[in-house]
Amino acid sequence: MQVYERGEWLFFSPMARTKSGFWASIPPYRRLERSTPRGELGRAVLDALDVSVQGILDPDPLQEADEAFLRLAQAETWDEFAEGTKMIMVEWEEGMELALVLTANEGPHRGFIEHDDLGRLSASVDDPVQVGDQLLAALQQVR
Repeated sequence: MQVYERGEWLFFSPMARTKSGFWASIPPYRRLERSTPRGELGRAVLDALDVSVQGILDPDPLQEADEAFLRLAQAETWDEFAEGTKMIMVEWEEGMELALVLTANEGPHRGFIEHDDLGRLSASVDDPVQVGDQLLAALQQVR
């Protein structure tokens, strides 16, 4: 799943891997203020992970999901949304741990790119407050 920070808002986007190996953003999307209590932020991450799936058919068309996300973000295009936005990818690790993968916003043509030098943070799925804390710490570190 992905978490975007744009201004004072955080946007939570579950992900689905299609049978052809393509990752697609899927609803339900969620928007919370950055000042939301850490436990609620952590719960939003865990909820988005719960609906993230693998093995779906290729969405037809993908644009409908993109448009729903952009409406929530009050942006007309992905380029407009991405300008000045930060993004963290959240993935399952071994056991009951999550990895928060830091990315760099490389602009509208390259998008959000994981860089090894940025590193990763981890959190336990048993503690939504810790997940929220680590999410906020990760967002502080991305460029």
